[in-house]
Amino acid sequence: MEFIKSLLSFLLKLILVLILVGTAGVAILAFFLKKDVDEIKEFTEKLKHELEAENN
Repeated sequence: MEFIKSLLSFLLKLILVLILVGTAGVAILAFFLKKDVDEIKEFTEKLKHELEAENN
């Protein structure tokens, strides 16, 4: 019985740690993706202004 309790305790701690690590990983990934999206928006705005300048 003691073995089962310790095993369940270990599994719950492992799941908790995996959830925390996964959450941190998702947050970091979202940060980098947002940064890339902002760079793409900036590039397209710059390109749009250059094309408008050429057409005028």
